[in-house]
Amino acid sequence: MSAKKYVPIGNILPPMPCSWSVGPYMERFYQDLGEKKFTGVKCKCGRVSVPPRKLCPACGKVMEKFVVVKPTGELVNFTVAYQNVAGQRRKTPVIIGLVKLAGADTALIGEVRGLDPAAVKTGIKVKAVWADKPGNTVESLSHFAPVEG
Repeated sequence: MSAKKYVPIGNILPPMPCSWSVGPYMERFYQDLGEKKFTGVKCKCGRVSVPPRKLCPACGKVMEKFVVVKPTGELVNFTVAYQNVAGQRRKTPVIIGLVKLAGADTALIGEVRGLDPAAVKTGIKVKAVWADKPGNTVESLSHFAPVEG
């Protein structure tokens, strides 16, 4: 009995440009990223969520007070990616980190550059590095980098 052979057929779907609403909370977050600001929401219980979300993860109440937090924070967790999303080996590994910004109680994800992947550890202080031409997208944030000194 011979083994079955599978022939890749490539991308059979035509490009389908589309857009959708991310909702008012994330819309505000992306607009403010374009202005080099991180916006979150503060609950009456005091918890600040960045990126913003409608319901407080601590008490479950609706959060409506938008606040701006500092573009610096702490690396609270990370992974080092040696492959890209297609499974191909990267020439250089990439650090993907969870960063808790100063003034926030939650963390957001982003690439961390300027650190040796073999020596990276939690607790490192980092700062946002903005794209050369920020827009109203997640790509306004280029990456995070270690704070000097």
